[in-house]
Amino acid sequence: MTPQGGLSEFSVQNIGGIQKARLLLHGRFIAVTGESGAGKSSLVRALEYLAGKRAQTSSIRHGFEEGEVWGLFRGGPDKEEDLVGRILSRNGKNRNYLGEQLVPFARLRDFSQSRIGIQSQFSQLDLLETKRQRDLLDSCGGEKSILLRRRLASHFEKAISLEKELAALQEKRKEIDRTFQDAETVLETTRRLRLEDGNEEQWKAELSSIEHFLSLQRKLRETASRFLGCASGGGIGDEIQQWIHEMAELVPPSQQERFGSCSENILRGLQEMESLSRLALSDTVTAEAEERRDLLEHRLGTLRKLKRMARVESLEELLDFCGKVEGNLLWMRTSATEVESLLNLCRETRKNVSEAALALREQRTRGAIQLEEVVTAHLGDLAMESFRFGITLKNMGKIRPSGADEIEFTLSSGSLSGPIIRVASGGELSRMLLALQMSLPDGQLPETLVFDEVEAGLGGRSALLAGFKLKELSNRCQVILVTHEAVIAAQADQHFVVRRSGALTTVLEVTGVERSIEIARMLSGSPDSPEALEHAAVLLKNQA
Repeated sequence: MTPQGGLSEFSVQNIGGIQKARLLLHGRFIAVTGESGAGKSSLVRALEYLAGKRAQTSSIRHGFEEGEVWGLFRGGPDKEEDLVGRILSRNGKNRNYLGEQLVPFARLRDFSQSRIGIQSQFSQLDLLETKRQRDLLDSCGGEKSILLRRRLASHFEKAISLEKELAALQEKRKEIDRTFQDAETVLETTRRLRLEDGNEEQWKAELSSIEHFLSLQRKLRETASRFLGCASGGGIGDEIQQWIHEMAELVPPSQQERFGSCSENILRGLQEMESLSRLALSDTVTAEAEERRDLLEHRLGTLRKLKRMARVESLEELLDFCGKVEGNLLWMRTSATEVESLLNLCRETRKNVSEAALALREQRTRGAIQLEEVVTAHLGDLAMESFRFGITLKNMGKIRPSGADEIEFTLSSGSLSGPIIRVASGGELSRMLLALQMSLPDGQLPETLVFDEVEAGLGGRSALLAGFKLKELSNRCQVILVTHEAVIAAQADQHFVVRRSGALTTVLEVTGVERSIEIARMLSGSPDSPEALEHAAVLLKNQA
């Protein structure tokens, strides 16, 4: 990052205790001081909003409906300055601006987070988190680490997407198998029967007609059989003939002629009736009807079975089922190839993920060695000469988008050694955080870094050395430091004081005598102390 970057102007209106303030920032190392409770936190909060932190309506000054934060960032060579603004409203309808354009919050946040960073005492707590330590290691690894991490994240995202796609495809295949169980048999049988809408009703009607016909035929055959009797006789026809013979012997002679004529007619009729009866018993139409009946019963029975297999109630639903079956069976055949292709892609992508994670681990291992040396050297410059900074990489046994490693920062001093959470004090954490910031490559530093009392817990020589490091850091990015330490504030090349009068907070730049008075106040608590004023003059002279 070139030294020319950073905020050139910052204004606040109705945020916290600040009714209105405008800061023209020409310095690279800017100190912001003031008594406790004066309203420095309101200024920091406004800077956080400018950096893209989500706003809270409780931050709006009491009695006002809106609060505003505006910042003007220096552009590069031959580039105009970038204006960033946020207007907060109690009704929740906040507005965000890039230049004069109204933009979504996410766009403003993406823009601002690369321009301004906030480091507070909470950042020391962040430093204890594994994720923060991993991110810092990768940031210090430069562009290569970032590219490797992006590559891993990209491969990982692709792998997850492919795995989900494959799982969804396989689940759909299982669901089709469950839904269309025995579907191929149903479809094949339906095709063989050449089923069409209305077939079931037609078949039932035809079957009913045939059964009625066959019922009549059965009665006809029964009646004909009664007439013919069995092979040895005994039918109605034989009985009538026997009756005629018996009557012929008993009829008186005077009636013989008449009886003979009648009996001949009856016998001729019996012969005709016998012929008709025998024809009824040998009628092929009945056999054809029975054959057709059997066929219809088979078809209807098959249809009932198909409906049970398809779990439907009607022929219409069965035909609809078959239509779906055809499409799904075709999809099942084509998707089998797709499943195989996805399986190959998943294997390939998992391999890419593993290779990317391994490459990132190797880069982190190399970067850790370098970072250990650089941070340890900075700690020595911060009165922590006996401390050695270390980084351990532990294999998590699983790969995440950020890698397969668990990063842990350690400190050792003599026999004392372990994770920083167990070894470092609050003041040591402050210096570690500063040392890590100093170790970041230029490309990973924002244009402006805001430190909110990160020197808390330091004093004397430690505070002085921290000031030197902040001054050194300001050669690489603009540093805004909210501080209570006079020895650090005196090293700044621009100085603002936050003061409160009643409920009103003001922010004013101090120079010359006014700055000496503020430094004296910070040293002794009294701006009028001759000794403090003398000491302040010495500090400011040394800074010059």
